[in-house]
Formats: sequence, structure tokens, C-alpha cells
Amino acid sequence: TVLHNGVVWSGEADEAHTSRRAFRGALVLRGNRIAAVIEAGEALPTEIDGIACAAVDLHGRAVIPGMVEGHAHTGFEDIAAMTDPGDTPPEEGVLIGLLNAGRLLEAGFTSAFSAAGVRPRQDPVTRNWINAGRAPGPRLLAASPEITATGNLGDGSVMHQHRDSFGLVADGADEVRAAVRRCLREGADTIKINIGGDLVPISKLSEERDDMLPAYSEAEVRAAVEEAHMRQKRVAAHCRGSADVRMALAVGVDVIYHLDFVHKDSALLDALAAARDHIFVGPAVGLMAALAPSLPDVQLLLDAQAKTYSALRTRGLRVV
Repeated sequence: TVLHNGVVWSGEADEAHTSRRAFRGALVLRGNRIAAVIEAGEALPTEIDGIACAAVDLHGRAVIPGMVEGHAHTGFEDIAAMTDPGDTPPEEGVLIGLLNAGRLLEAGFTSAFSAAGVRPRQDPVTRNWINAGRAPGPRLLAASPEITATGNLGDGSVMHQHRDSFGLVADGADEVRAAVRRCLREGADTIKINIGGDLVPISKLSEERDDMLPAYSEAEVRAAVEEAHMRQKRVAAHCRGSADVRMALAVGVDVIYHLDFVHKDSALLDALAAARDHIFVGPAVGLMAALAPSLPDVQLLLDAQAKTYSALRTRGLRVV
């Protein structure tokens, strides 16, 4: 198939990380692969390998690569409280995951890297149904729930009142190892661990207090990474504070999310730059941008993110 008379944006960048501009041209598709990119003025093929090409006139529309969602939560739906996903029954949870996967594909995302499921099997089931052709959706790398420490982000319980959330509570290296093994047994491609917390009462931000503290020890995080890497699986980590990021680098985490306050630590920025060939980083800025107008401490976090990612991009890190 030849898509012609359109505007092509390839997504390619030069060594200065400057994106190539869109140009008039055409795409040649063979099966589900792009066989060739043709600039305006070049002859269009009429056949490939002896098979006649179908021509589709784009009438000036733009063609871009399928986008990648680097921080997907297909199982989350209209969350107002941390316990909302846990209150959703598993049956509805599976349907929510499939519904949101379809929405991602319709919006142009052809790949998604999950940043956490709600339950150990929810993401794997969504992935399996997509792969089997039973439901529309992007290529999905399924994640575990957010493995977290007692009292940290993802722990919805209080004394005498157990509440499920999107977290899987595990304390101590042995419990963390067991949690990772269970999630991989159920089909997770990626293990998610919350090294640090979030905007909880013990971590309210201010001009004077502009960083966050880790909730896990290095031994606990190392246990998660060892178990996952032993089985050739990736680990993604929730890291808002600088100490979280330093710990993630030390134990070999593959994907580091947020990194809000790293811009203040030039040595840590240099350490991230040295690891840029084998890590990805991502701000996941949408939720913070939505909350910032009504929460001054969130605006502080958002401002810090802007400084951090400007510094990371200039150092050549891969941002998702």
C-alpha cells in the first residue's frame, strides 16, 4: 500500500536531539511494516515484489509514527481516591483495562509501557486479549501493581481497616522478593516498585522543604531488581526524591519515573547521563498539571520537573 499526497513526520532526530521537520511525501507499507519513505517529487512504486500496490490519497493529511505511551495505567479509571481501583471489582477492572487500551489505540498510540496494573493479573489479561486479536489495543508491556512499603503510596489501609488500592504492600527484602515472584508468575512483563512516596501528609512540599524521602531501603529495592533481572524482566520505579533516584541507579532499575528534584544535584545529573544508554526516564506530568492550579505544593513539584527535564534532555537521556 502507498500512502501519498500527504505530510510525513518521521520522528527522527539529529545528534543535537532536534526533530526533523515534516515534509511532503509518501509512505510505502508492506504488511504491518513501513517499507519506504518517499519525498515529494520521487516516483511512487506501482508494485512491490511483483504485487501491485494499492494507492491511498491522503489529501494533505499528516502521517506520523505510532506513538508510545511510556507511563500507561490502562486499569485506572476516573480515580478520585487512592482506594478507588481497589474498590472496583475484578470483573469490571478487566473491562476497564480493555476499554482504555482501545482508547489508546484510537488516539494513535500503537505501543504502551504499563507503569502499573491494579491487580497482578489485570495487565497480563489485557495484553493477552490484545495479542490474541480479541480486543483492540496497542502492543502492551504488562506491569505488576505498585509494590510498596507500609504507609507509602499505594497502601490504602489504616489500622483495623484494610483497603485495597493499586499497591501491593511488601516489607523487607524477603517479602519484596516474594511479591516480585508472584507478579511474574501471573505474567507481568515489568515490575513496578515505589521507592519513594508522593504527596502524602508526611511529605508536603514548601519553599523550605523541596525534596522527598525514600520509603524503601536499598536492600529491599535491590531484592526486587535481582528477582526481575534473573528472569529477564524490567523494573520501573516511582522516584520523586533525589535519594530515590540515587538508589534506583545504584541497584540497576531500568525505568525511573518522575525524578522531580534532580536538577539541584549536578553529580546525580551526571550519574544519570552516564547511565543514559540503559535507562529511560519519564515525568508523567499530566496528573501534576491537572492538580497544580489548586495545590501550591504540587505547583512547586511541577516547577521542579520543568527544570529537571530541561537538564536531562540536554544530557541526552531518553525521556518517555
